[in-house]
Amino acid sequence: MQKSALAILLTTTLSLPLVGHAQESYVKLQVGKSDYRDVGESIRPAAFLLGVGMSLSKTWDVEAGYVRFGMVKTSDPTTTIRTQTQSLYVAGVGNFPITSSFSAYGKAGISLNRTTFDESSASVSITDSKVKPTILFGAGLSYQFTKELAGLVEYSHYGRVSDDSFNLSLATLGLRYSY
Repeated sequence: MQKSALAILLTTTLSLPLVGHAQESYVKLQVGKSDYRDVGESIRPAAFLLGVGMSLSKTWDVEAGYVRFGMVKTSDPTTTIRTQTQSLYVAGVGNFPITSSFSAYGKAGISLNRTTFDESSASVSITDSKVKPTILFGAGLSYQFTKELAGLVEYSHYGRVSDDSFNLSLATLGLRYSY
């Protein structure tokens, strides 16, 4: 607990000077498909991402967000298993302008993932939840419609979010509003 508190305090202290240099802040909403990729199968439920960020310069942003990856339901004649993952993340974002309105970006960060498993049959129901941090990385394209509004296309990979054998990624379309 003391190590976690020290890490939070150190991170906050080191990032305070950056806040004073922030050019603008933004909020973004993205919707798309998640990909629960198992060894032999890939299932793609609907997902959404809500994020906030601030521009540190024309090239660098920092953002944090919440992702709900959707629910996967698998069943056989006797058992139904529902799997659902949610994540909180913090990432650094590097922006690479292509034209005055169009840019590419990459991001890397840390994600804290909570996966819930609900297994039920005629005689019993079992729920289990696991939390696991992973490295997150992604890339996207941005088109600036106005000074405040941009459209986004993004792909992010969250890695193995559970001790079980599936990897999780996310492909989205969205909007970013800068203020």
